[in-house]
Amino acid sequence: MLKPRALDHVGLKVTDMDKSLRFSNPDFAASPTGDDPPGLDHFCLEVESASIDELLAALARAGIAVAKSPVKRSDGISLFVADPDGCRVELIVKDRTSL
Repeated sequence: MLKPRALDHVGLKVTDMDKSLRFSNPDFAASPTGDDPPGLDHFCLEVESASIDELLAALARAGIAVAKSPVKRSDGISLFVADPDGCRVELIVKDRTSL
């Protein structure tokens, strides 16, 4: 069973990066994600899982296809799936030993 532990982050697409950064936090640094229309790019859930292999097995059992293969991040390993409406969902298994 897939159990979310926490909302890790949300990725947004905006029309004016500078304006959006000033609105959210003047000291925040981010990079543009491209020329896509504004809206939600994706959201990331940290999931309770002993390993990325365990997560992959749980997704397979649930019939959920992996849209982007696992990649190593500084804080764990993540992958992407799509929800029933096509929204990109990133799932991360955090490296709990480094926390």
